[in-house]
Amino acid sequence: KLHNQWLAETEEKYSALFKASRTGALFLREDTTIFDCNSIAEEMLARKKTEIIGKKLIDVMPEPERKTAAEILPKIFSDIIQFDVEKIMNGYLEGVGQHQIPVEFYFRKITNDLKQHIVCIMRDIAIMRQAEDQLIKSQKFESLGILMGGMMHNFKNILASIMGYTSVMKSIVGNDARLMRYLNTIETSCAHAAEVSREVLHLGKAQDDGKTVVNINTLVEHSVKLFEECIDKRYKIHVELDLSLRSTEVNECHFNQMLLNLLINAHDAMPDGGTILLKTQNMFLNDEACKNYQNVTGGNFVEISVQDTGVGMPEDIQKKIFDPYFTTKDESIGTGLGLATVERIAKNHRGFVTVFSKEGEGATFKIYLPATGEPHAVVTNAETATKQRPREETILAVDDENIIIRTIRESLGSMGYHVITASNGCEAVKLFNENRSKIDLVILDLMMPAMNGYEAFKEIKAMDPHTKIILCTGYVADNSVQEMMNSGVKGLLKKPYRIEDLSRAVRLVLDEQAAGTA
Repeated sequence: KLHNQWLAETEEKYSALFKASRTGALFLREDTTIFDCNSIAEEMLARKKTEIIGKKLIDVMPEPERKTAAEILPKIFSDIIQFDVEKIMNGYLEGVGQHQIPVEFYFRKITNDLKQHIVCIMRDIAIMRQAEDQLIKSQKFESLGILMGGMMHNFKNILASIMGYTSVMKSIVGNDARLMRYLNTIETSCAHAAEVSREVLHLGKAQDDGKTVVNINTLVEHSVKLFEECIDKRYKIHVELDLSLRSTEVNECHFNQMLLNLLINAHDAMPDGGTILLKTQNMFLNDEACKNYQNVTGGNFVEISVQDTGVGMPEDIQKKIFDPYFTTKDESIGTGLGLATVERIAKNHRGFVTVFSKEGEGATFKIYLPATGEPHAVVTNAETATKQRPREETILAVDDENIIIRTIRESLGSMGYHVITASNGCEAVKLFNENRSKIDLVILDLMMPAMNGYEAFKEIKAMDPHTKIILCTGYVADNSVQEMMNSGVKGLLKKPYRIEDLSRAVRLVLDEQAAGTA
């Protein structure tokens, strides 16, 4: 009696374990015929036990899998019975509506009343497969990001030369209003092209978690500009920004990614075109309104809403919309990670995101981020500009692009500076060693052949730790940039830059003032 009770309790424990693990179990004869199964297997196959028992294992697999399985399974079963080993096989089950479920099959021999059977444990690996696929995509994007980085470096060098000579021409044309208008247009277009290329790089490159206090309106405007470059004329974006918007502390790249994901989602919800309304406003939420959100407490918030005029969503879809890998789009265009990423980024900023929608009436997504309550000062070029005081200092300019070197030499030379030039790090180190007593400042490019800017920086600093250096690069996300800034670089110029930016940075550094990013 005690033995029977123990067996009953043991069976109950194992049954509970199977249910908790959501693992299906099939019990098979040596010829792969199913003679029993658990309730999870019934759920996975969307069939009752009476419909499963008596079938061969290949009969519960999708048709395309059966031929291969019929060849492999006899060998697997033979090894299990003959050598008493465990075997694992990846394959598919046929679920509801012939839906294919990726499964890991684990086979093991069991002996009962001198009869040999095989238990088949089935684990749904759909989520794991999705994660693997996403990892492969991420690695592809990482490789693409590296290629894009090199391409953007070259692209910004081209823009830098255009902007440089535009600045030189502006100083020559004098009071000719018509030519000055044309040159200003060229300069503005170059600046816009540089901003677009910078945003593209941010989207394809992993960013750090550093946060800064910003006015969200500025980031919204940048994201909208980038998005408008990618959509056709059937789509309209109306932006309503609260000019009294409070500041908030965010990671700028993560925020841009979050907002672009919402804009793309709104675009995809309107296949025939439509209107997107994007608004910002201040909002106070009490503790009661925040109680359902983790790590969120009541207070002042910044609200960013994205409203579309698309097809809308029923309530059951809204409940799943932020789940990873859930998507209503075709697999070829949707990963199911866009809105999940939005929610994750909002949570990482101690905020949250909501959705309201009705079928046929569009959808509205709202992001709530805690406000800092502090005004964010925006520094303009006029505020940072200093009086230009040309002197006869000697500057070593280093860049592998001849046209950029010519621009620097001609523009700074016209201001009274003596400019020595080098086309790579090795040449720069040699010239610095020969002229170190004369050189007052080094303008150093980062990405160069033979010896890059980082290596040249270390060599020059080793010879003279007090050397003043301005770093010029279009690849600010490079890890070596921050290390160089921490190790004594006095100024940073992002390519492409105007001659006015270069001149101001040179003067600030030579006058031993703190030169920030121009």
